[in-house]
Amino acid sequence: MTSSLRETFTVTDQYGIDPLSDVRDNDVSAIGPEDTTTLVLGQGYAGRPDLIALDFYGDDNLWWVVQMFNGIVSYQDIVGGMELTLPLPAALTSVLASAGTTEDINTDKVYI
Repeated sequence: MTSSLRETFTVTDQYGIDPLSDVRDNDVSAIGPEDTTTLVLGQGYAGRPDLIALDFYGDDNLWWVVQMFNGIVSYQDIVGGMELTLPLPAALTSVLASAGTTEDINTDKVYI
């Protein structure tokens, strides 16, 4: 699932370059549905993309993946009972590695 939020809120300079663009955003957005899973959040995850990332990927620094992949602008929009689609850990690891990042995702632990 890709979001149109990135296109909606993109600001470019006079050369047409988005200074806030991150190569990882485009790569992660391109992960296909065959490499994703859908989760229904419990109440304890309301407003906590960091906790979702910690429990699903083993790294709370990947909170941005939770929000970006689901088109969530504010953490306050995350509520219990909400369905989220997330990239599978192996797919995300592959994409982040090809983008030159060093995040190490625990691909053995997937539960929420």
